[in-house]
Amino acid sequence: MSDQDESMNETESEEHEEEEEEDSSSESVDEEIKLNQNFINTLQKISIEQGKNYDDFILLLDIAYDLNDLDKIRQSIELFSSAFPLSPDIWLKYLSVELTVAQTDAELEQIGKIFQKALDDYYSIDVALEYAKLASKVTVEKAKEIWDILLPAYGYEFTKGRLIWEAWREHFDKTELDSSEKVRKIIKKYKEELLLPLSNMSATYTSFREYLEKNDSQLEKKFDREAFDVEVKNTKKILQKVLPFEQKLAKLDDKAHRERVETFKQYIAECAEDLEEEYVQVLYERMITACCLNETAWILYVNFIQNRSSEWKPLESNKSKIFLQTDLDIINRGLRNCNWSAELYVEKMRILEANSEPRNVIQSVLEEAVQIQYNSPEPIVKIWIEYLTYLSRVTNFSDEKQIEILRNNFNLAWDTLGRQFGNLADPNCEILKLWGTIEYTKINDYARGKQLWNSVMESNENPLRTALWIELVQLELKCRGADAARSILKRAIKINDLNDVVSLISYWNRFERCNGTLEQLKDCQKVCDKTLQQYQKRNFKKDFTNNKRKTDDTKKDGKRKADNYMDENDHKNKKLKDKDGATEDFQKLSISATDKINSNTTSANVDRTNENAQVFLSNLDTNITLAKLQETFPELNIIKFEMASNRKGKSGYGFAELSHENDVKKALDLDRRPMDGRPVFISLCERDKSHRQKGFKYSTTIEPNKIFVKGISYDATEDDLKKLFGECGIINSCRIVTNKFGKSKGIAYIEFEEESSAKNAVIKVDQKEFMGKKMTVAISEPPAHDKSKVLPAKTPVSDQKNFVARSDQKSRISFIPASVQKAQHPSQQSATSSNQPAKSNDDFRKMLMK
Repeated sequence: MSDQDESMNETESEEHEEEEEEDSSSESVDEEIKLNQNFINTLQKISIEQGKNYDDFILLLDIAYDLNDLDKIRQSIELFSSAFPLSPDIWLKYLSVELTVAQTDAELEQIGKIFQKALDDYYSIDVALEYAKLASKVTVEKAKEIWDILLPAYGYEFTKGRLIWEAWREHFDKTELDSSEKVRKIIKKYKEELLLPLSNMSATYTSFREYLEKNDSQLEKKFDREAFDVEVKNTKKILQKVLPFEQKLAKLDDKAHRERVETFKQYIAECAEDLEEEYVQVLYERMITACCLNETAWILYVNFIQNRSSEWKPLESNKSKIFLQTDLDIINRGLRNCNWSAELYVEKMRILEANSEPRNVIQSVLEEAVQIQYNSPEPIVKIWIEYLTYLSRVTNFSDEKQIEILRNNFNLAWDTLGRQFGNLADPNCEILKLWGTIEYTKINDYARGKQLWNSVMESNENPLRTALWIELVQLELKCRGADAARSILKRAIKINDLNDVVSLISYWNRFERCNGTLEQLKDCQKVCDKTLQQYQKRNFKKDFTNNKRKTDDTKKDGKRKADNYMDENDHKNKKLKDKDGATEDFQKLSISATDKINSNTTSANVDRTNENAQVFLSNLDTNITLAKLQETFPELNIIKFEMASNRKGKSGYGFAELSHENDVKKALDLDRRPMDGRPVFISLCERDKSHRQKGFKYSTTIEPNKIFVKGISYDATEDDLKKLFGECGIINSCRIVTNKFGKSKGIAYIEFEEESSAKNAVIKVDQKEFMGKKMTVAISEPPAHDKSKVLPAKTPVSDQKNFVARSDQKSRISFIPASVQKAQHPSQQSATSSNQPAKSNDDFRKMLMK
């Protein structure tokens, strides 16, 4: 090829490369224009939606990073941080960008402030370790401030806390100090670290011993290793208690928030006494970082701050904000993460009231809360109830103007909920009940109070709740006298399917003995006897029908299984006969299999010769031993125990032989005593399983001195219930119903010494909130009363007028008595939440203060 041709080819190649570069540059410009437009569009969307969508900020920040535009990254971070707390990962990515461009001392100081802001959002050991690196780039004074922030807080982190101590030693070792002074301070920090139960503390201890041996000569007096080793040994014991919880936390799935909170809760409960208070607070900080959207985690943290030792004070050298937080600081952090949590808004109102904040400050919490678009009315009802309760506490009831403001707020709450949720708003009428009670007891407007309570008793299933009727009777008796209260009792007794007619009858009899004449007492007893007979007759028919239905279903199910079994055997028989012509062999095989099934749960080792002194134990751990049984039942002289075996090995039940036949009754009385967290079932020792039970242990008829409680917190213990119900009278026994693993089913039976105590418990505790759950209390009458029917079809018209079925409920707004309703424009009355414009805080404030 000639030189001319080569020159032409080179020229063409260069032209082609230039064209490609131009095309690439053009595409890059187009992409940048597109990204800039997307950035502007996302900003506009955030502005329109008032910064309520977390994902919009994530998108905005991603676009800024794609543009590689520092100003837009900073703008995005600032907007994002003003709306939501940022996760440690987001902060770390942003800080890495800032660290690459920072040059001057002023820029490094600004980055230090960003680090502090990041640590204010969430506790993060990874952010802390990056912040520690900054100490080597700033002045000595700034470096000291960094370590004063990091060491007291992040040196307590179990997994990586030791890295903070190592970073400090590495940094401090390079400082220009007298060598002996330097050694003394490093040894002091080593001692502080080794008294904390941290991961891999053995390696730290080895490092400390090596450092001590190397620098022992520079110490003024000899270091007492033996005394310090005793302290380290104690720390290692604490480490053994801490380690299982840390291992469990490490294994949990990232989304197992509820289980993680429960693990932290148990961790703190079992180890707090052995840990420094700062270490415990760091555990709470770790919990809310890992479970920031779990409101329970924030409530637990607030409770810790409120209840911690009044003598505790942070060290003067401690610059970490973590240990300087108040309960209000934490509740505000919680609401930045869970702005939908009614519990946190309620807690904030209470904290502000306890701090004697003015009404407008507490009102602003309500204004903020009602702006949230809740899917159900329960959260907003809870918030309104808390605010109205606060308002009633600060109202001067001798001032008519203040009374009218209180009434207007009740009316506003009821009206707002009615327009937003319609018939679903406040189904238990909690707002009306509170309002009506205040009218009775504090405002002394009895007519208005009764109107409100009549509205309550016409709503939903309230007419069936005995406790509500008794509450209304007591209000009438206190404020209007015995005749007015008696008229309420006469209304209540006519309602069919009351949830606790026995308690109402008992209460009315007692009421007339205290407040009525002889004739009124006789009339009461006549009506009550007739009502009780009708009630028992109705229940007998219902039980008979239910039992018959169950028997019929059992028979049908048994026949179906028998038919299926016969069909299956016929099919197998036919197959064997067709295959081998060996019908006789098949029959022998079937008999053998049947014998095996019948005997697979009987142990050949069990001695049944002394059967009268034996009891049958079940629901046992398969590894149970005689020694463990003797330890659990010290009242019994158990001389022998044999576990029955099945084809898989140990069965979980067996026979215990006692020293004497007379001990059998004593053993039966210990039925369901827990052992290793599960109840042991004890019954008579009979070969026939149907005869083993000594008879059902608990009554199936009305027990007037015993109550049935449901809706109990699964964390509640028998001692908790005895403390709660002990105020109502002397308790003979308390039993929480558990499953076979000993876990609470959330129900319990409590037996009182006196019938009056049981009635008193129903009146005082029914529908009361206890340990975070609302409980229902009624007189014990197994089996549970069937509440599936609201009213019988044949309920007289005179009775039906006091009851409103779910499908025929009045509008919530119409429940407000005419005397307290405000005239509304027709367009307002028909408005719904879907077409109502959102009210601003100023609009809302004007309505509250009207």
